[in-house]
Amino acid sequence: LASASLRALRAPNISQELATQTVKNLVFLGRCFGANGLRWRSSNNEAAGGVDASDEEDDDQDDITATSSKKSALQHLFERLSAILRRETSTTRGASLHLKTASLQLVASLCTTLPNTTLAPSLPTLLLPLHNLTDASIAAPTSTDPSFTDAYKSLTSTAQEVLALLQKKLGTTAFVAAMQAVQKTVRERREGRRVKRRLDAVSAPERYGREKVRRYEQKKEKRKERGGEARGRRRGW
Repeated sequence: LASASLRALRAPNISQELATQTVKNLVFLGRCFGANGLRWRSSNNEAAGGVDASDEEDDDQDDITATSSKKSALQHLFERLSAILRRETSTTRGASLHLKTASLQLVASLCTTLPNTTLAPSLPTLLLPLHNLTDASIAAPTSTDPSFTDAYKSLTSTAQEVLALLQKKLGTTAFVAAMQAVQKTVRERREGRRVKRRLDAVSAPERYGREKVRRYEQKKEKRKERGGEARGRRRGW
């Protein structure tokens, strides 16, 4: 049931109603996972590569916890939610943030109800997307769709609230230490990726060129989408 619910949350066109119901299901399951310490057992789909490839492609937002066959079901749940929150949105329309909004609501609910000792093993996983959503140095996505802009502002506001909640639960000293560790890891990995890209440009120019084209096409599609929305408003659509 947990695997099916997480797959539903990864669906790009999930409706607000389905997202809300899925969150309710996972809140219940998450509380059960936290109470009984259940270990996660990968399904056949996951073992065969069912994890979304886009979860691994985000340049600035790698997961900072190692995947282990001995991790708890709660840790797995938080890792999947973190991946959804870190994933770049495919479009800049309001509906594209349903997944992130639902996932963050789920994180907020579980952080509110679960005890500190249960949350502690997943703290780096939880803090990473919250850090990225609230980090002023990371540019927020732009859109000509007011519903997207409003939804993203609500998302960052909720992320700030969850950070405040975790700081209150953990205590300022422990919280600051955990955040500093996350920030340090993010900086190191970004620098490592910059070095790797420079080396790839020399040692693997074909692969580097393909990646550069892919990123350019992504940016081009987003600019095209924003331009279409602007033209539609000018014409009164």
